[in-house]
Amino acid sequence: MKIIRLQVKDFEGLEALDVLPGGGVNVLRGRNGTGKTSVLDAIRVALTNRGERSLLVRKGAEDGLILFELEGGIRGEREINRSGRVAGPLTLTNGENAVSRAQTFLNRLGGGFNYNPLDFIGMTDAEQTKVLLDLIAIDVSRDELLALSDGEELDGVDYDQHPIIVLGEIETALMELRRDTGRRARDLEGMAEDLFSKVPPDFDREHVESFDLEAASLELSSIEAHEQRIKTAEASIQDFEVGIQRVEGQIEALLEQKRSLVEQKQQAEARVGQLAAQDVGNAGEIRERIRTYTQDRKHLHNLEMSESTSRQAQDCRQEYKGLTQRIDDVRRKPAEILSSSELPVDGLGVDEGKLTINGLPISELSTGEQLHVATQIAVATLGDLRVVLVDGVERLDPGHKEVLLRELSEAGVQAFVTEVSDEALTIITDFETETFDDVPF
Repeated sequence: MKIIRLQVKDFEGLEALDVLPGGGVNVLRGRNGTGKTSVLDAIRVALTNRGERSLLVRKGAEDGLILFELEGGIRGEREINRSGRVAGPLTLTNGENAVSRAQTFLNRLGGGFNYNPLDFIGMTDAEQTKVLLDLIAIDVSRDELLALSDGEELDGVDYDQHPIIVLGEIETALMELRRDTGRRARDLEGMAEDLFSKVPPDFDREHVESFDLEAASLELSSIEAHEQRIKTAEASIQDFEVGIQRVEGQIEALLEQKRSLVEQKQQAEARVGQLAAQDVGNAGEIRERIRTYTQDRKHLHNLEMSESTSRQAQDCRQEYKGLTQRIDDVRRKPAEILSSSELPVDGLGVDEGKLTINGLPISELSTGEQLHVATQIAVATLGDLRVVLVDGVERLDPGHKEVLLRELSEAGVQAFVTEVSDEALTIITDFETETFDDVPF
């Protein structure tokens, strides 16, 4: 559906205008202030009841009026008051019948009134991406997105954004997590190798693990106690010898005491002999065994730590592989989503979380390619009412202006395009040219 007639009175910069637009591209040329943009605003206000400027009524007039006729016998009359961006009451008929809830009826017809294809070229990457994503209806639940991040929200990911953007952030977060995991695995492997290098090549692990330290310690304590008893007995012999020497000085008086002491000495010697004859083991050998065990325990600790660290490194490697698989799944998901969605632009794809057109990032497209994309976006925003408003085509060089006009023409839309020139307001339609210097309403 298209506009077949537009009449304007006292609206913005227009005193009076009556035009029969063509069904294709209509170019509005003229000097600044001649009312080119006002024509676009009049179409927008007539159909949506909202303008771009704070004052809609022409300066010096009390009120304004816009009449329009659409294909199919639909006629509308929009009153323009001075209350601001909202215009005023709308009367709408369809043939001979009045249309109730006129604005709702027009809203259902839809139209790209608020999207100027030229604006797309000057947008940032993020803004262009948002425009495209807003046109793609994708039914992906939050749970599905969480499943791709192992059921938990990843740091740095906003799960309330468009699914394509969320998938890109998930991929980035998983790649950072995988990088950290790989670094941790390398560190653990280095620690394991360092610990293992401290273990002697001839280290007998089985001997160390089976060594009974408690039993060896008890045996050593018993031997040391036995040796101490021998030392004590030997010390008593010395005492007895001293006593003998003292007694020998008093042989006459102490003969009986001497005999007693000699007897005691003999008994002590016999006791020493008995104790010395007992085979209680070699204390030095056991001390060496315990010393060796203590040293070997350090080697065993290093070996066990090396093995434990190696297992941790293996776990990290497994986690790294899992993250790689999850990243691959996330990378495939946008393509799966787009393949099942109705896309507004030909060649739309996703590469490393970024939207692409025919494999190229949008920012790397030529101006002509971006104009093609912008036109497709404009068409995608349309409903039954196939009207596109383009303000400021003079921003393009002649070659790209021709590209845009051709794209709009081939899209089959009714376009209203403004261009600054050094003449009075001139409207070039599909079928004729009209110049408006002072056209009565």
